[in-house]
Amino acid sequence: MTAEAARESALPAAVEACRTLELALKEALCGDPLRGLKNIGPRGEKLYAARIRTGPDTKVPFSNDPQRGSQNYLCISPKGVLVNVYWADDPDSGVLWLTSEPAGDDDLRIDDVRALVRTLAVVLPRHVSTAESTSQRYNKLKQLSRRICDVAKETTT
Repeated sequence: MTAEAARESALPAAVEACRTLELALKEALCGDPLRGLKNIGPRGEKLYAARIRTGPDTKVPFSNDPQRGSQNYLCISPKGVLVNVYWADDPDSGVLWLTSEPAGDDDLRIDDVRALVRTLAVVLPRHVSTAESTSQRYNKLKQLSRRICDVAKETTT
């Protein structure tokens, strides 16, 4: 078996591994957004996601001449979904914008399994840290709310 044939035969298992990681992430998020993602959009574009094949915080390069499908960037969205990010344009107005769509199995490569694991190893600790910080702030607000309610009850009785 040639090296290329071996890679081709391993691709379905790699796609399945990526989808298993994606599903596990979505289930762990329970519908909450993945927190701590950086804005990777260039030139003021807002795109909070993590790139897979480069460092998670690597900005998506600007393209003056987008051709649909020619420059896709595999990312994890705030919903925990693998997405392809690309530049789109309006042929009438020439306006460019950054958009995304769920990545299909054909968009995944063998190397994406390792890259996805490396990316998750960066973004998940950020998510946990941000979620813990948010939880602590909510607990402080909850305590303040209880004290205010207690004072209000005392003054009305």
